[in-house]
Amino acid sequence: MHNAHTTPFNNAHTTPFIEYYENSGEALPHYLNWLKSKPYNYGKHLVPHDASQHDYTTGFTRTQVAKNHGFNFCQTPSLSVMDGIDAVRNILHRCYFDEEKCSVGIKMLDSYRKEWNEKYGCWRDKPLHNFASHGADAFRMLATGLKQLGRRGLTAEEWREIRERYAYG
Repeated sequence: MHNAHTTPFNNAHTTPFIEYYENSGEALPHYLNWLKSKPYNYGKHLVPHDASQHDYTTGFTRTQVAKNHGFNFCQTPSLSVMDGIDAVRNILHRCYFDEEKCSVGIKMLDSYRKEWNEKYGCWRDKPLHNFASHGADAFRMLATGLKQLGRRGLTAEEWREIRERYAYG
């Protein structure tokens, strides 16, 4: 399993990203334990639309495993890659990143790009699959699911409390 995790606080006007973590070869509980080790209060976690598929080794879905560890997963809609990239373009202007704790994630976003088709002399429909793909895909999942957090996530009062507790400046 290759996982990239971005930790945002979302509100109507800005989305600050406070930390980025990426790893591979670990089972879901590894990432859940990493989240537990952080001093943050969580609401819901956005995950890809296929998180409800059953794992053939355990028989549980990732959503069930997360719930057993005290986490609430919210699945993002199944959209095309290009629709996801458009969703990123629509939110990127209001995102703020902790330069130190998100430096790897920033590098992934900066390195995500189209692939050139030498044979036809044009850009391919899909992005280049390289070292940046997993981090950029995690950000794409977040961008496609932010509206869901507003509808089914924290209440306005809970957002206010989080903003007050973790206010920058």
